[in-house]
Amino acid sequence: MSLKTTMNDAASVNSPGLIELAGLSLEALEAVAKDSASQEVLNTLAEHEFYKIRRNVAGNLNSSAETLTALATDKDDIVRGRVAGNPNTPVETLSTFARDRDDDVRDSLAENPSTPAEILSAFGRGDDLERCSCVAGNPSTPPETLAKLALIEHRNIRIAVAGNPSSPAETLALLAQDKDVAQHIAMSKAGLENRPAPGFSL
Repeated sequence: MSLKTTMNDAASVNSPGLIELAGLSLEALEAVAKDSASQEVLNTLAEHEFYKIRRNVAGNLNSSAETLTALATDKDDIVRGRVAGNPNTPVETLSTFARDRDDDVRDSLAENPSTPAEILSAFGRGDDLERCSCVAGNPSTPPETLAKLALIEHRNIRIAVAGNPSSPAETLALLAQDKDVAQHIAMSKAGLENRPAPGFSL
C-alpha cells in the first residue's frame, strides 16, 4: 500500500464516532491511533492485538482516563511506559507504576508532571541515578527533594535541578558554584525574570 493511500485511509477514520476500522492497513491504524481525537476510535484501537497500535493510543494526549487505565496493565512494556508518561493518566493509575517491573516504565513515571509528589520524592531518594535525573527535571518535584538532589555529585542531575523552575533560590545559588551547571542556572534565571507576573500577559 502506498504512503498516500495510507495517509488517506488514516484521515478517513479520524472523524468522531466512526468505528468502522476494518479493512485499513496496520500502518494506517497506527497513524489513527497516534493522531485521532475520537474517543470512540481510540477506545476501539486500545484493544487491538497489534502492540504498535496500542502504544500509539497510550501516548495519545486525547486518550481518555478510562482508556489509559485499561492499558496500564498491558503486557507490552512500552505501552505501559507511555501510559506512565501520559499526563492524562489518572493519579491512582500512575501510582501503580511505582513498582513496575520495567525500569523504563518507572523512568517515564518519574518524568510525568502528573505523578504524585510523594512518588517523585521516593524516586529521588533512590540509588538509580538516571531516575533521579528524571525526577530532578520534573517541575512537579517538591523543592525540598530538588535541594537534596542538588547535593549529588552527578552532572546530569545537577543540571536538571538547575533548569527546574521549581528549584529553590538557595539551591540555585549552591549550584552556581559548579562551573558545569553555572550556564544552565543563568539561562534558567533569565527565563524566570522574563516570565509575566500572574494576571498579566505580554
